[in-house]
Amino acid sequence: METFQGREQNFQPERTGSVRVFDSAYDAFRSYWSEDVLGLIVDETNLAASKVPSAAFQAEWFPTNMHEILCLLSFWMMLGIVKMPTIFSCFSVDPLLKTEVFRRIFTRKRYEMLNRALHFEDSDPVIVNQNPSNTGARSFDRLQRLRPILTHLNSAFQSNYILSKDISINESPTLWKGISNSKQYIRTKATKFGIKTFELCESTTGYLWSFIVHTFNQSATDLESPGALESTAVVKKLIDPLLNKGYRLFMDNWYNSPLLARFLKLNGTDFVGTLGSSRRDVPSLINKAPLKRGEYIARHSGDVTVLSWQDKKRITMISTCHGSSTALSTVSSRPSSRKVPLVPQVMLDYNKFMRGIDVKDQMLEPYLLERKRCKKWCMKLFKRFLSVSILNSRILLQSSTQKNIDDLAFRLELVDHILMNHLSHCPQSRRFTVSSSRSTHHQPSRFILSTHWPVLLEPTERSLACNRKSWKRCFVCLKNGNKNQKTSYCCESCRVPLCIKDCFKAYHTSP
Repeated sequence: METFQGREQNFQPERTGSVRVFDSAYDAFRSYWSEDVLGLIVDETNLAASKVPSAAFQAEWFPTNMHEILCLLSFWMMLGIVKMPTIFSCFSVDPLLKTEVFRRIFTRKRYEMLNRALHFEDSDPVIVNQNPSNTGARSFDRLQRLRPILTHLNSAFQSNYILSKDISINESPTLWKGISNSKQYIRTKATKFGIKTFELCESTTGYLWSFIVHTFNQSATDLESPGALESTAVVKKLIDPLLNKGYRLFMDNWYNSPLLARFLKLNGTDFVGTLGSSRRDVPSLINKAPLKRGEYIARHSGDVTVLSWQDKKRITMISTCHGSSTALSTVSSRPSSRKVPLVPQVMLDYNKFMRGIDVKDQMLEPYLLERKRCKKWCMKLFKRFLSVSILNSRILLQSSTQKNIDDLAFRLELVDHILMNHLSHCPQSRRFTVSSSRSTHHQPSRFILSTHWPVLLEPTERSLACNRKSWKRCFVCLKNGNKNQKTSYCCESCRVPLCIKDCFKAYHTSP
């Protein structure tokens, strides 16, 4: 090892960061959520809504469109910013709970109907693999209903961004405690129960570049690496588009092995990580050599180095671009920034660049869209990747402008642009038709339009059966605390139940 020097691969991409220049949060976000994928969601949602076996649902449902789906995404974004105790609280008229932005986007009934009908692929799980020797053994694609979205986002994340040299692979769980064949228990994560995703991220920014959602029926064959360990197959599939470009990949000991290190080095990719000392092809001396604290022992085979260092416990590292050099490490968490004994350089680089997935998860945590309980795990996973797409959008804009952008300010600007551009184009059977730009303080359209006339409420199935008028609680009376006052009239434009006397005028004239 005295004469061995690790040699890094030449990094080939001439430029990194956003592939094209974005001027606003909205433009960066729409680079992931294009008209094609939104059109798919609209078509599948309308198709699923037509199959709902409920006469009441069918009587009140009207087809959605791309604008309304974008407004639904913005509604969830605001739920990540404004923490409400329940979904129903978003539509409360209680002065202590009332939040205008939610009620401007949707009525409670329309929101519930959209959530019930929302689909991405209206089909049952399909058989993806069947063992010819065992006719009873079948493998189903459990992600079939979400597969079009996952495939689209995986492609869009990769096509919009060029990673910098240092990247990392690790798993990230999405919290889910309900029933699912894909749920796992991960002891080392803050989210103990959840759906595990293997992710490749940029180490410095946390940009999610590619991912694989783990399912229990997943095999190395599904990952396009027959005969390989699952950990090796995951790495090969995630890193495949980046081979022979000089990237430096950081991973933990679940993925690492000398054989994988050799494969990556031969394919122009450097490899650094912790290593299980009991792994195959690890020199026996690495495990058995007696070491005192601060001492290390290293061996190399060609370009692959294995090093064992004794700290409070013994740590074994593997690298294709490090020798056995050491450096001083500063413990910055202490006021004195005291110096600690010499630490192998491979350890310092690993601690610095292995944090890509952790950086991503830390930035998502304050604004989790999937925090509210979902009945379906696929909807939980969809909201998770929606949240990731927002984070990636901010990184795109930050790369384009070369400026640090506050996460909260970015999300508020994004919601503002979505509602300003699309809310007025949503289907018109709504409680309010308003402009929602927070920057211009527009008033609801009931102050502007002059088509507000009292009309009878549309009859329901029950009222038709009894040959009676349809009655609902008056909005103004309910707001003033009178829960018993009902009316058979509503505003023709606003569709709000109102008493003809006093309430109709008060609703349309008061701010």
